[in-house]
Amino acid sequence: MGERSTMTQNPKFKYEDWGPTFFSLAFIKTVISVNWCSLGLEAFEGHAAPDTALFTLDGQKTSIHRFLKDAWAFANNVDISVHKNLEERLSAARTLVKEDPLCTVVVDEMTNITASKYGALPERLYVIQSGNVIYQGGIGPWGYKPEEVRKVLEKIK
Repeated sequence: MGERSTMTQNPKFKYEDWGPTFFSLAFIKTVISVNWCSLGLEAFEGHAAPDTALFTLDGQKTSIHRFLKDAWAFANNVDISVHKNLEERLSAARTLVKEDPLCTVVVDEMTNITASKYGALPERLYVIQSGNVIYQGGIGPWGYKPEEVRKVLEKIK
């Protein structure tokens, strides 16, 4: 984890697939959009974790707190357009599930309320325990530090 060659333990996710995207116009637009969207950030380390609506892959409405128990295109990836409706977003998530992501997959509402409250565009790592944010990572991809998450999780075992 955290090595240049793989950001996850999934060998299909190699640096060569995502690294070059940092120099693209699409990436620059995404960074600007992320910074604009982060104005709605409500999740802060040491405070209550905002609860927002999400959808399971069968279209059932749920919330992020129910899981307390438990972006741009990359090369070698499936090209998925911007979702125009919930069914398109669910379809994209089902495509992801076929790649065996090793975690539960849910999707945000079309208003992107969860991504906004957690400042998770394009990605951000959080650890939530008992309804409180105990770890808030930096805005991805630069602030994406799985080794910090590992340390937090090891402390709370």
